[in-house]
Amino acid sequence: MSNAPRGGSIDRDGGRQMSSADDDAWPAAIPFHSRRVRWEATRLLVHDFLAQYTPEHPDTSDHSNQRLSEFMKLGYTILYVPDVAASLAFFEQAFGFRRRFLHESGTYGELDTGETTLSFAAHELGDSNFPGGHVHAHYSTQPLGMEIALVTTDVAKAHSAAIAHGARELAAPSTKPWGQVVSYVRAPDGCLIELCTPVEG
Repeated sequence: MSNAPRGGSIDRDGGRQMSSADDDAWPAAIPFHSRRVRWEATRLLVHDFLAQYTPEHPDTSDHSNQRLSEFMKLGYTILYVPDVAASLAFFEQAFGFRRRFLHESGTYGELDTGETTLSFAAHELGDSNFPGGHVHAHYSTQPLGMEIALVTTDVAKAHSAAIAHGARELAAPSTKPWGQVVSYVRAPDGCLIELCTPVEG
């Protein structure tokens, strides 16, 4: 009588070949002394694992997007600047943020800005991260098409403090039709900054 478990057969290496009848019992019923079985078991494990995240027909429904968002969040805003220490100092002195750290190389630093970290990296660090280079904001006569928005209850005070510490005024504080007070300044490193009151809603 054969020693092979029900539903399978013995291969030339002495191990058991897999069959559909073994799905519920695998992997406990399989002797792993066979190189072929070990390879097949590993292949199936990897296949099953990847299938959870890369389906044959990607789900484009809202449910799929919701599942993806569970693994993703906005962690950092990183500004490439000519002098990381100087940018940190500006935001500390003008707006009262606390410095989290400045790397000993001087090429990267962070402010303590809550759940999403505001960071600064030297231009040379950016150039080393991706080919082709990038636009240096402080060289551009116009601000880049992106901004960071700082929310405060006193826009006029924050606006004046920014200018006093070297920022250039782009738009004085004004009240928008929806009731929000907003102003714009450009930091010495070229960053476009919106100062605004919380949106009431």
